[in-house]
Amino acid sequence: MRFHTNSPNVSVDTIVELVALSRGRTRLSFVADVHPKNLGARLVLQSLKLAKSSVTRRFEQRIATYARELEDRYSQRS
Repeated sequence: MRFHTNSPNVSVDTIVELVALSRGRTRLSFVADVHPKNLGARLVLQSLKLAKSSVTRRFEQRIATYARELEDRYSQRS
């Protein structure tokens, strides 16, 4: 799935891929490309780049939590 988001400050292209690895396993891949449109957005993105490792770790934890919740909801339906 591909999403494009536009706002007055930033433009974001997001790609979400789900790849079936086996009957009970699926890989989730998430890529976001952010383009600032003004100086304020550039400053925010620059501070995110400086804290990239902690931001990436927190993001991965949230995505993993969301994936587990989806898996739990699916298994409850079956």
